Amino acid sequence: MPDGLKLGIRPCCSLYFSTNYPVQGVYLHFGHHLVILEIIFITAVRIRPQPLMAKNYSPFHARSGILRMAAAMPPPPPVLLLLLLLLATPARARTTSQFQDFFPAWRGTLVFARDNDCAGERDAYNDPSNTDRMAAYNLVGCLLAHLPEFAKLEMSIVAVVLGLLPTALMLLGPTTDEISLLARRRPLLALLLALAMPSVRPAPESAFRDPAAHLRRPVGVRAPSVPLAWPAVRPLLALAEYAAAGVAAANLCYQAASLARLCITVSAIAIDSGPIPQTYGPVLWIFLLLAVHTFGGLASCLGFGRVRDDAADVGRPRGTKRGAWVWRRLAREVTPCYYGGPVLLAKRRLSEYRQCLLTVARHVTQAGTVILFMFATVMLSSQIFISMGDVFVVVSTILAGAWACRLILTFELHGMREATSPFAQQGMRQGAAAGHSSEEKLAGDIAKPSVVASNTLLP
Repeated sequence: MPDGLKLGIRPCCSLYFSTNYPVQGVYLHFGHHLVILEIIFITAVRIRPQPLMAKNYSPFHARSGILRMAAAMPPPPPVLLLLLLLLATPARARTTSQFQDFFPAWRGTLVFARDNDCAGERDAYNDPSNTDRMAAYNLVGCLLAHLPEFAKLEMSIVAVVLGLLPTALMLLGPTTDEISLLARRRPLLALLLALAMPSVRPAPESAFRDPAAHLRRPVGVRAPSVPLAWPAVRPLLALAEYAAAGVAAANLCYQAASLARLCITVSAIAIDSGPIPQTYGPVLWIFLLLAVHTFGGLASCLGFGRVRDDAADVGRPRGTKRGAWVWRRLAREVTPCYYGGPVLLAKRRLSEYRQCLLTVARHVTQAGTVILFMFATVMLSSQIFISMGDVFVVVSTILAGAWACRLILTFELHGMREATSPFAQQGMRQGAAAGHSSEEKLAGDIAKPSVVASNTLLP
């Protein structure tokens, strides 16, 4: 907080600022909710009115006078508004939402210690006017001092179990190339699967690094036609996939919210996060996960383009209206890849600018994978006030959801390859008869969208 700016409490218990900090030649004394509005209009027009501070100064009169003067002024620049918002944020940055409830196993013990042995530290933490970030640190120390030694030993074991969870999830988790490949046909399912498997497996030498070549390879083991060929299996399979992926993703969000609300993250207390609340750990975990997959999908889209083969789309509507396009996309989304059409990909011929962008996206994805793993390990291993019985429920449900989503992802990618490989092999044979490879033909169509041939760009 700037020098000369301090926090106080009015007699009516409303938050306000008192300062003699000069703002364009004006000394102000203002309420918290009008701090931004009053400073904005004075600095935006660069005027220097007469000082309003006096012995008989009334904040209400000063505020109303400035507002009357601001009525005829132009609106402030957005950048100035953002800077002033950031200036006013630290006064109310510390969160007081923790220590209100705990996981069931130790809830009674912790609540009794909080309300009886640590009442002073509890009141200091719950006081919104107390901007000392050590309030949470002091309350944690008091609660730990009144816990049995066996509970502390159990918490140390829990820290090891939770710290190993990102490693276990990485063994089950997908690569960004797998998620981005599935997202080309079923983006909603890919999003649910990425969220339900909260770890990214680094695989720079994976077969999915070159999805165009991977989908063209012949399939060795095919999915059984019985019972997949039965008419009732197709909608039931799609429904089961969405149900399993949705439940697993919802469970991860629920468990993350439970850790943020019922546990205390030691790393968030030990490291000053500024205006960010101390419950940011699990939320940032999910945000980093989605950010890594976003950059991975960007790299995949920059490196490979999708083409459409007329032979693969025989009998499908080619409506040009927006409604036909939406229904076509929706049909792809709800159709398992085993029953869908082929996904023909080819490498793009990139310009120098796009090649640099592709390189940056891949490096950001690799760096984000490492950052995600390290942050998840530190954040989860620093959770306290959770017993072994409670952590077993958290870990087992997350791992079970990740394992189920791994099966779904494997089945979908195998079905996509099984649906694409025959068309790719046919294109290779046609290309060989014409004197060039099918990959060269597809790559040429992507580099030249205006070419009208049997392969055209998808919208």
